[in-house]
Amino acid sequence: MEVIQNDESQKASRRCEATGMLSSLQSLETAIMTTFWSAILKRFNATNILLQSVDIDIGTVINLYDSLLE
Repeated sequence: MEVIQNDESQKASRRCEATGMLSSLQSLETAIMTTFWSAILKRFNATNILLQSVDIDIGTVINLYDSLLE
């Protein structure tokens, strides 16, 4: 898409179409990456909160770290 977008030999309508499609694809990629990282960071945050609790035992710590690897 970027090649077509920057190719002066292409018709203006074709370049405009490529620009719109590229923008849509970039928005979709951003949405997918946001969803992906949100899920990962929520797990890390929940684990972090539990690990900081005062009355946590070593068995729970091991289980929490193991859960992050899965």
